[in-house]
Amino acid sequence: MVANEETLSLYPFQERGANYIQEWKRLIVADEPGLGKTAQAIVGLRGQYPQLVVCPSSLKLFWAQEYLRWSDVPAERIAFLWSQDKAVPEGYDVYITHWDILRLTWQGLMRVKWAAIVADEAHRAKNRKALRTRALKKLDAPYKVLLTGTPIVNRPDEIWSLLHFLFPQQYRSYWRFVEEFCSVVINRWGGYEIVGIRDREKMHRELRGKVIRRTKKTVLPELPDKRYMTIPIELYPEQIRAYTEMRDQMIARINDDTILYAPVVLSQLMRLRQIAIGLGFFDSTNRCSSKIDAVVDFVMDRLPRKTVVCTQFVWVANQIKEALAAHKVSVGVLTGQTPMAERNVIVEDFQKNDKYSVISMTAETGGTGFTLTAADALVFTDRPWTPAVVQQAEDRIHRIGQKDAVLIVTLLAHGTVEEKVERALRRKERMFNEMFTGKTFKELL
Repeated sequence: MVANEETLSLYPFQERGANYIQEWKRLIVADEPGLGKTAQAIVGLRGQYPQLVVCPSSLKLFWAQEYLRWSDVPAERIAFLWSQDKAVPEGYDVYITHWDILRLTWQGLMRVKWAAIVADEAHRAKNRKALRTRALKKLDAPYKVLLTGTPIVNRPDEIWSLLHFLFPQQYRSYWRFVEEFCSVVINRWGGYEIVGIRDREKMHRELRGKVIRRTKKTVLPELPDKRYMTIPIELYPEQIRAYTEMRDQMIARINDDTILYAPVVLSQLMRLRQIAIGLGFFDSTNRCSSKIDAVVDFVMDRLPRKTVVCTQFVWVANQIKEALAAHKVSVGVLTGQTPMAERNVIVEDFQKNDKYSVISMTAETGGTGFTLTAADALVFTDRPWTPAVVQQAEDRIHRIGQKDAVLIVTLLAHGTVEEKVERALRRKERMFNEMFTGKTFKELL
């Protein structure tokens, strides 16, 4: 196929994925990030119009660009549904909207006779009670394709919402699915807690013909390796004082029998994690941060090689830019505050020229949709709460097009709550691997 004067072809495993979509019609494509799920969906659904694409808002232009590359749909036949006040216009082949607009405009979208529906980053519909999930389930089409590198984020029952959208008659009851496939225990408060999979082989058989998942290691053995390094970081005395004070306040509230609700506890834990990074959240002029200083040292030691730095917090991304600017290092910032029109320009400048040596990004904004293979190292100043988000961020640099082995560095504040979060992440990773890897699952696929 010819597009932009360039002959494009799918990898063999991508061709198989496109063929699966054409044959099965309703499918979760759960390939690891970086394996071209978007191209597989577009090629697999070729000729099935009109199509509705639901994606994160940051990927609007990326999807339009991919349609121009991988289909014969011209630009004038692609419509963006980006306002809740707009009716769905007629006469287009492809309609691209984002999850929040879907939540608000599903009634208008229901009136269209869709040939195909694609949901990108489909794990955003994992919560069966969320409005966006309910809105998605109102829509129907002969072809339904869900794209996500992380079909479960925290617990195995999350995949029920995705299966229910694809096969509403087969997966009517959430509780029946939990009873049949999930391990459930009673927690200390008398409520139930899903802790794993009841029977791995039975789950694998259930997913046959409904989920495909390929890993880079199996389909792209030539892709360079990922190496991991955890660097313990000692907090500065000013950080230790602030951390200890906040921690002691939390313990005092627990000991005096104050009723603590989950949002309060999570909020206070987040404060502890922020202090472990630096004090800039509480005082924007306070540059006390042993982690940001460690990032500066790491980047300076590696120049002229390029680096991506990932955080959950906008203020950290901005302070990293300021800290590196003092050393005359150019940094592109990708956060929710970066105007949409500028994001692709920043990535282009990072990828193809020397305008930026570093990308400083939040996992929410920079962790999906972008290719940052000009870097061969990624530094987490703080790790997101879920393995899914961590993997998405890692795969910005470890994907098709990467020619060098990549280094994934985690800065871990010694003696803080971060160490407990890291242990929780490892438990979640083990559960995910149990569900989507192993001999049985590979044989079924």
